[in-house]
Amino acid sequence: MNQTIIINDDYEFNHNKQYWQCSAMMSGEKVTIIINSSVSSNELTQTIKFDWEYAIEEWFQENEPNNIVEITIK
Repeated sequence: MNQTIIINDDYEFNHNKQYWQCSAMMSGEKVTIIINSSVSSNELTQTIKFDWEYAIEEWFQENEPNNIVEITIK
């Protein structure tokens, strides 16, 4: 699948559910991305964000997206 995805830099940690989330735009539609990761809120760096974006882009190449996407990244 060759689609363009724009991942927003709005990473937010959900303390109640213990996951990260961000938003993205794909084909004009907003997509919520849930990231299950062991990275704590004080450990998030630009390097980790770039790694996550790469993993998200790979996921989109291999899977059919929905409005909510959930992935696990170590």
